[in-house]
Amino acid sequence: MVSVSLGSPRRDWEGTVRVAGERLRVRRVGTGGDLARAAALLRELDGRVAAIGLGGINTHLVLGHRRYDLPQGARLAGLARRTPVVDGAGWKAAVEPAAVSEAAVALNTGGVALAGRTALVTSVLDRPALARALAAAGCRVLAGDAYYALRLPLLLPLERFAPLAAAALPLLRRLPIHWLYPLGRRQERVGRCGGRLYRRMAVLAGDFNFLRSRLPERLEGQVVIASTATEEDAACLAARGAGWLITPTPPVGGRRLAANAWEALAVALAGKRPEDMAAADHLAVWRVVGGGPWIERLN
Repeated sequence: MVSVSLGSPRRDWEGTVRVAGERLRVRRVGTGGDLARAAALLRELDGRVAAIGLGGINTHLVLGHRRYDLPQGARLAGLARRTPVVDGAGWKAAVEPAAVSEAAVALNTGGVALAGRTALVTSVLDRPALARALAAAGCRVLAGDAYYALRLPLLLPLERFAPLAAAALPLLRRLPIHWLYPLGRRQERVGRCGGRLYRRMAVLAGDFNFLRSRLPERLEGQVVIASTATEEDAACLAARGAGWLITPTPPVGGRRLAANAWEALAVALAGKRPEDMAAADHLAVWRVVGGGPWIERLN
């Protein structure tokens, strides 16, 4: 399977993953934000691979019981007529809550309690299940969607987020993805921002490219939950004082694969259409590859 990403090609990777006796060849191809190249790759790979992951862009968002299609992402995914294309939403919804639940227990055993502390989720629209799982673990959850995607000095408590998001989504879903999310070389730069906002955050969770785009010079022992952080990213967090790095799945060949890549793997193994995949299908793959979240102490 191949993950076609709008992200930086610096993170490209190719390797073999063994899952449940199956040997799968996995490749990640970054297009540096070039939508035309991503489109060409999707057409080229269609019918030639078992599944395709689409990275750096979503095909849709879900808020409450309503689905909002994102035209740019849906258009790209529709270019592949024979091979299933997934954006990682199914994997995030199934696996990340289970990973947070188990990580909270493990951290608590080690003397680090999440209950009663504040968690900043970079985008609740992108990872609603992650936000709900942190709330279930006892965290006060703040939505960083406006702060990271729109660069507005606004963090919303989870319980107040949905009404404002519902009002804004009809417009926001039509904006070009590069207005809302760091792509290409912007993913290679560590952004600068004041650290005052982060001092009251015990947990920073969500997309690592968002986190990197607005990372203060100093962190103070925070728990960082992110799926695609590389060893270089882990070193950056450690140097800035972060306490823990948690990824839902263990590294594969030294790399932490994105949710879209894992979902494509799960679809390929199950031999199902993405819409027919249940949470149990994703969790079965997750259990086989690692059996739980990967927890790394940084400081």
